Amino acid sequence: MNAKLNNEEHPTRRVALVTRVSTDRQASNPEGSLVTQLQRLRQHIEYRTTACDEDWTEVRVYELRGISGKYSVKSAEFAELFTDIETGRVNTVLCVALSRISRSVRDFLAFFDYLNAHGVEFVSLKEDYDTTTAGGKLLVTIMMALAEFEREQTAERTRDAMAARSERGLFNGGQLLGYDLDSERKGYLVPNLEEAAIVNEAFDAYLQCGSIALVAEALNHPHASVHYLLKNYAYTGRKVIGDRRNGHQLVSAVWPAIVDEEKFQRTQRLMATNGRTNHNALTSHQTGSPA
Repeated sequence: MNAKLNNEEHPTRRVALVTRVSTDRQASNPEGSLVTQLQRLRQHIEYRTTACDEDWTEVRVYELRGISGKYSVKSAEFAELFTDIETGRVNTVLCVALSRISRSVRDFLAFFDYLNAHGVEFVSLKEDYDTTTAGGKLLVTIMMALAEFEREQTAERTRDAMAARSERGLFNGGQLLGYDLDSERKGYLVPNLEEAAIVNEAFDAYLQCGSIALVAEALNHPHASVHYLLKNYAYTGRKVIGDRRNGHQLVSAVWPAIVDEEKFQRTQRLMATNGRTNHNALTSHQTGSPA
């Protein structure tokens, strides 16, 4: 009876030992970090087995050699770990530190959710995370919630910063045909004369033929790219801010226009007219009405 209770209290831990180093140089060191990590993990298993009278059995070492923490969860070694978890071969993951699993909060949260979904416990020696105990499980859950909260706060601060930059007319990153990034002033653009000529050629061609498809063919650009180009207020030295929910508004940008306002507005009117004409033609065709 007591033996049965003890088994229920301390079930068999079929343990995966995860070790990782980021560089090939570290991996090639015969007395380096991989060896040290493995030694510490095996010592912990021995401690839990002898001092705590628990049933911990090493199943396999999943050794990531020269793999960055950014990509560890996507590695071949982790793919094998996931297979062993899903087949029931492994029910406990042991590492010396969270960073050995991943340096990405998002990836680690996804990994931890995966372990929970499969009933797998997690132990990290450095942070003293141990979901094999009730207190440890609570601590890890709290820490993961805090990490998720911090990630959301960071994303919110980034969105707010980008919105504030937009309101000041600054460029928020990427590339824009017709301009180069100003190397001395972040968020500023300077006209690229060769590309500005291509941009104006697109506007002129559309005003002449009224067909985005023909302009795209002539410039050897995708249809969607030409449509985006012709609708982009950035070429008039302005910036659209806001969203669909709160509405859009135009603010002056910190870069000069390369398409004059009259040409841009003529293009918008023609696109609107052509859009209505195409819609009416399609509707007439679908209903059988004369075009």
